[in-house]
Amino acid sequence: MAVLDSFAEDYDEINDTNDSEDRRVLTCESPRRSWSHRKLSSFECAEDAVSRVLLAFQRQNDVEQGARLGRKNMQVMDRLAKMQAHKRNCIGKLSDAYGR
Repeated sequence: MAVLDSFAEDYDEINDTNDSEDRRVLTCESPRRSWSHRKLSSFECAEDAVSRVLLAFQRQNDVEQGARLGRKNMQVMDRLAKMQAHKRNCIGKLSDAYGR
């Protein structure tokens, strides 16, 4: 993050040297930086937008992985139940065959 912060500072310095009349002021309010009441540079706005998109994809991935894990657990439990039923059936047939 320090690399990005230093890049943002360099970017701001370059923009500050341009004519202020021709430069459009971008206002981007970031909930991540709600403590700061200053206007953010376009780089900071872009950084914030990218971090929001990344966070959304991570949340979606977590939900999808949770659903996959739930389905896999159901398959494992079903397979285990079938194996136990088969084992009980085999033991029952063997005990019936040898007259216990």
